[in-house]
Order: sequence, then C-alpha cells, then structure tokens
Amino acid sequence: MSKILKKLVKKWAFLSGIIVGLIIAATVLGILFGFNGLVSDGKKVTVTVDPVLYKNEQVREEIKDLCDDAFDGALYSWAGDNGGNDGVFVYAFKSGADLDKSVDALNAELTKWTEDYSITVVINDEKVLVNLAEGYIVRAVIAGVVLAVLAFAYAAIRYNWRMGIVAGVSVAASMLLTGAIVILTRIPTTASVVYAIMGAGLVTAITVFFGLNKLRSTAKENADKDAEELVVSSIAVKEIAIFAAILGAAILLVGLPAGASAAWFALSAFIGVVVSAFIGLVYAPALCLPMQKAIAAQAASNSKSGYKGAKKGTKPASNAPQKSEEKKEEPKQEDAAPVAEPVKEAPVEETEEIEESVEDVPVEETELSEEDIANVDEAFADEE
Repeated sequence: MSKILKKLVKKWAFLSGIIVGLIIAATVLGILFGFNGLVSDGKKVTVTVDPVLYKNEQVREEIKDLCDDAFDGALYSWAGDNGGNDGVFVYAFKSGADLDKSVDALNAELTKWTEDYSITVVINDEKVLVNLAEGYIVRAVIAGVVLAVLAFAYAAIRYNWRMGIVAGVSVAASMLLTGAIVILTRIPTTASVVYAIMGAGLVTAITVFFGLNKLRSTAKENADKDAEELVVSSIAVKEIAIFAAILGAAILLVGLPAGASAAWFALSAFIGVVVSAFIGLVYAPALCLPMQKAIAAQAASNSKSGYKGAKKGTKPASNAPQKSEEKKEEPKQEDAAPVAEPVKEAPVEETEEIEESVEDVPVEETELSEEDIANVDEAFADEE
C-alpha cells in the first residue's frame, strides 16, 4: 500500500488531469443528453384533487400523506396546483412497477372525500424525466463555494496558506468529481442527490484534516526527513479507511431499503464517501508534496541568509561578524594617551635669574619647640 501511495503522491498533475477530464466528460454528456437520468418507458401516477380540498391545508396534507404511503417506491414525486385550479400529486416509476394494488388501496382511503368531491387517480405509461429546479442548483453552487473557502481559511490559519490551498482545492475537487460521476452514471439528479454531492465536500474536509494534522506532527518530530518521505509517512491511512468504511456502510444500510428516492440519495452519498477517501488518501497528499517542498526550500534559504524570524528589536545575524571586527580595531591615534615630551634643561642664565628671585622672596621665621627639633633629629637619623 505504501509503495502505491508513494508512486501516486508524485503525480499530482496526472491526478488533476483525470479529475478535470471526468468533469469535462460529464459536462458534455449533460449538455447533449441532459443532466438528469432518463427512465425510458416509465409509469406516472397522477392524483388530481378538487380545488376545494386542495386549498384546505389540513385536508391537503392528509391526502398527500396517504399518497406518499401508497407510492413509497416512487423514483420521484412532485406536488403542486394545476394552473391555480385542481391540486396535483405526481409520482414516477419504472415501467415494470406493479401499481394496481397501490392504486386500489389509495382509492379505498379516499372514499371519505370522494362522495362529495372529485379525486381521481390515473396511471399513464410514458417516458419519465426527473427535473431539478434551477433554484436548487444555484444554492448548491453557492454552498459548495462557501465550503471550499471556509476549508481554505481554516487550514491557512491553523497551518499556513499553502496548506490552505490544499484544503480548498481538495474540497472543491471532491464535490465536482462526485457530481461528475453521478451524471456519468445517469443517477436521477433530485434535490436529495444534490445534498449528497454537497455532503461529499464536508466528508472530504474531515479526511483532509486527518492528513494535515498528522503531517504537522510528523514534521515536528522528524525535521531531517525530505519532503516526499515526510508526506508519504503522514498519510492517515487507517483513520481515513476506518472512517470511510463505517460511514459508507451506514449510508447503504439505511438508505437502500427505504425506497427509490432514498436509495438514489444513498447511492450518491456512498459515491461521495468513496471520492472523499480517494481525495484524503491520494489527491490531497499529492498536492501537499510540492507545497512541502516549497516550505523546505524557503526554510533552507532563510537558514543560509541567517534570517531567524521577524522579532522586534533584532537584526539579521549577518551583522554580527561586522560588529566583532569593529571591536577588534585598534584605537585611533586621537583617542590614545598623550606621550610625555622630554624635559629640556633651562639655560644657565635663566637658572641664575630664578635663584636670585628666590633669594628675594621673604621668608617667615618660625620658632621650633624642643619637641619638634627632637623629631626632626630622629627623622634624619632614620634616613642615615
């Protein structure tokens, strides 16, 4: 498994090409044949309700519940008014569906209204095409963009902006790829199927953050590893596999037995889980590799230039040697201590004049006591 992942991680461009190719193929198919699955030779059950009953909200909901119970296995259902007059409930089925018993059971339940009002149940054989309202598509696109932007912002704040790109692109790719597979397999694109496609983006965000968390912790513990080894060893294989297996099994067990509409939703959601696992195990790590290489290159460049981070009051380490050299410089001549000049002997004439001036200075006579004279005599004796 690790060998396969190690090979796939190096091919992010190839994987991106496959994803883009599937999206283009689905778009072309949708333009030519429609984005919704066509059920050929289908059956349609139309329940037409008297406008008096249909405008009564309580009666309308009661009749609708009876119809939903009777036609639980419908591929698609729709309710509305027929040009503001009669109320209409429509249910679409495959051509082989046996609807006679369901219609008989429904007519028996409707007898309490049919005595006074008109309620008709009609089965038609025709081609059935499921239509999706434009509003659902617009809301789905907006929700997908918002989810991708939130994934980018969260990863950029928690890790760095490069990992934010990985998270945002991964979430967007999972929703687009899930939608492309749904269109290519001709699954009827109902509102619930659109919700399943959007859910794939949320599941992908969880699987991607499994890997990004492990990548950050692995990078701290093994700083000496190269980018490729670091990314491959950080793939959360067990976590993603267990998470996808449990979620996918739960969706199928709950959705498939619950009727056609729920089955289409469950199948679309299961496709979304598989795509999310693929993104988390293969595509997101492949996107991480060039980003991790760029981070390593930037760190190496910073270490060579001596850059230690943008801390206030600090300067690049490259200035340190210059300071030490300045300290080693010898003091300038101006700052050095002055050298004493040799004392010149005064001329003999100037010496004689100085002696004469000294003799002219009056000297005060001081009488010494006998004790002072004794001290002077002792001082002279010590010197001798």
